[in-house]
Amino acid sequence: QIGVYKVETIGDGYQAICGHNGEEDHAEKMATLGLAIIDTIPEMRRIFKQEDFNVRVGVNSGPIVTGVIRADRPRLQLF
Repeated sequence: QIGVYKVETIGDGYQAICGHNGEEDHAEKMATLGLAIIDTIPEMRRIFKQEDFNVRVGVNSGPIVTGVIRADRPRLQLF
């Protein structure tokens, strides 16, 4: 919907990227995703019946490097 690509979930973290294909509005799209996640907090508190349900949102900007790690079970990793 927003134009952000989910890379992986690491523990309780959700890693996504945008702008890897040359998009100019990548910062706006990532900020939109972050705000959309924050907007879901009241609903998540209701669903899970936990008032202390919280999220952290961070945005990083800059070049990325990818590589394949692990010889026994290869997978793509972003750095």
